[in-house]
Amino acid sequence: MNTLCLLGLAAVAASGCTAILGDDYTLSSTKASSGTGGGGAAGAGGAGGAPGGAPLWSKSFGDGADQQIWEIAADGAGGVVLAGIFLGTVDFGGGPLGAKSGMDIFVARFDGQGNHLWSKAFGADGDQLLTGLAVDSAGNIVLCGGFSGQVSFGGETLVSAGAVDAGGADAFVAKLDGQGGHLWSRRYGDALAQSALDVGIGPGDGIVVAGVYVGAMDFGAGPVAAGGPWDVFAVRLGTDGSPVWSQHFPGQDDPFKFATVAVRGKKDLLLGGSFRPRLELGKFVLESANGKDLDGYLASLDWATGEVLSARQFSGPGRQGVRTVRSDGTAGALVTGVFEQSIDFGAGPAESAGGLDGFVARYEADGALAWGTRFGGKGDDQGCRLAVGAGGDVALAGAFGGTMDLGGGPLQGVDAPDLFVAKLDAKGGHRWSRAFGGELEQFEPRLALDAEGNVFVAATFRGNIQVGAATLTSAGNNDVWLAKLGP
Repeated sequence: MNTLCLLGLAAVAASGCTAILGDDYTLSSTKASSGTGGGGAAGAGGAGGAPGGAPLWSKSFGDGADQQIWEIAADGAGGVVLAGIFLGTVDFGGGPLGAKSGMDIFVARFDGQGNHLWSKAFGADGDQLLTGLAVDSAGNIVLCGGFSGQVSFGGETLVSAGAVDAGGADAFVAKLDGQGGHLWSRRYGDALAQSALDVGIGPGDGIVVAGVYVGAMDFGAGPVAAGGPWDVFAVRLGTDGSPVWSQHFPGQDDPFKFATVAVRGKKDLLLGGSFRPRLELGKFVLESANGKDLDGYLASLDWATGEVLSARQFSGPGRQGVRTVRSDGTAGALVTGVFEQSIDFGAGPAESAGGLDGFVARYEADGALAWGTRFGGKGDDQGCRLAVGAGGDVALAGAFGGTMDLGGGPLQGVDAPDLFVAKLDAKGGHRWSRAFGGELEQFEPRLALDAEGNVFVAATFRGNIQVGAATLTSAGNNDVWLAKLGP
């Protein structure tokens, strides 16, 4: 039994971040489900767009089986770490890595010129799902996700509490050194389904993890049973993996959940995601607008205790989902996601141009809206990932269908859905935007920024994709591509 299905996250893997809107809503597409096709022209900033974001190098990885990127992070030394899941064999430049049984996890590190530094595979018996990746100030790598059966990260083999055939899956958190060596690894869960979904690094390289679960989880202070079919959890761990505090937030009624987390300064952290029909965030009780469609949320938690300090709801007549939250580099918060019909950031409703649209918004430390904007055309569009540079610039990545204008002129897709990467200034103004597409599927992009403002971007694709002058071609099914774009 596939771990992705056990965790209720199969649609996320298959269709990108619109899966947060529910199992019956995916991006519209006329693309074939398999095979190869000719590469399409990539957007170059759109008519009138700024010349930034030019591809500096690009690479692709995979074989005829299935490889998927799930997260990337800048390594603090000018390079990048990428992680995901795979079947078959994949070679990142250090020799072939083979999946042992079912879906295994890969982690690979490259320098700023795209040279392979090292790569490793982690698996055992069963399936693994890698969903979160962060790098601390010492260059150590923290991973999180879910697994069924067994998984080893180089230390003691972790064994899920529930039988694979009975739908058991547990959450894991693992820490590696900068060369991929095992430091520690932990599993959490019972015989039902649990998964960690995102991880962030805080003061003193402390770790915070967010995820979803049914059943019960024990982070060191005794089991805590879920109050609803799927609850959200947040846990803070020390650098050695020891628990500092944990919180759970009951009331959800749908397995298509996402939880995203980021640390803001030294006093609090940000938690976001989607819910229906009700979510209890401490003293803040949120109820979705009509009890049927998903709404988004953004909450602030005390770094020292995990107490919920504030909560904001993103609501409207259709569906809304928060996909990524990040600190703005000072005391504010940035959020991106997807909505249909309309959404209110705090300054009145913003209307969709048709289908699904994306949004990005920035909030001050007191929760006041600094700026917010929707983006999209008549097709389906969404914001998936954010990264913030030292000067407050915002890198944004997502998917779009047809034509979309982020402020620098129209980006033209090849065949929906295609991918975009953009950079905004600290006030939300357009710096540059680029499109990447082909005649088959491209799935949800990931991105990271280095200290010089260069953008690392990675995604899963089929067929061909044009990245600058390079045409990358998949080996047969889902493959991974990685590129570095100029600032």
